[in-house]
Amino acid sequence: MNKKEIAEIKKILKKTENCAVSRIAVCYVSGDHEIISKNKSAFLSLEEEEAFKYCDLFTKGLSGAPNKNQINLSFPLKSNTEIGKDFLYKLLKSQAMDDGLLDTLYDKIINTYYCEGNYAILVAYGDYDVPGKTTDGATLDDGSVDVYSFLQILLCPVSQTKPGLAFSEKDDRFIDSPQEWMIQKPETGDLYPS
Repeated sequence: MNKKEIAEIKKILKKTENCAVSRIAVCYVSGDHEIISKNKSAFLSLEEEEAFKYCDLFTKGLSGAPNKNQINLSFPLKSNTEIGKDFLYKLLKSQAMDDGLLDTLYDKIINTYYCEGNYAILVAYGDYDVPGKTTDGATLDDGSVDVYSFLQILLCPVSQTKPGLAFSEKDDRFIDSPQEWMIQKPETGDLYPS
């Protein structure tokens, strides 16, 4: 992908009201490589603030410069490591809903990815209507040329917040705030197909 195409994808992931993501699957993994939790849901069913925070992670997963920290990788069609183009294509066609494919992906990542501490595996599925263009380069508002279906896979560290005092509107005062586990910006990610 070139810089212009990446900017276009980031634009459709940035705002919750026109976000191209329709499905999301999350696997929360401990530092001991044990699955703590996994779930999947329709993206539009999430609370607005939660969806906004996921959109922020999606766009951060595409940050950087092409050929510097954004690299096009070639996957073999078939792979003895289970994760090849055929696997990613099946996961894409299932719209990230097939539990068996998701479990295979999670297992492969857990067995090969090192992260000091807990981390989350985010798998987002979306569709984007690629707008048509006239011969003079103007965008057609009423038609799309093609539909771009994609998967974005992000690996995000999860760390604990510090305990402290937080303002409670309900109590109208500052109260004890316990430590909570928070997803941090992505450490690495993949966009398929790119």
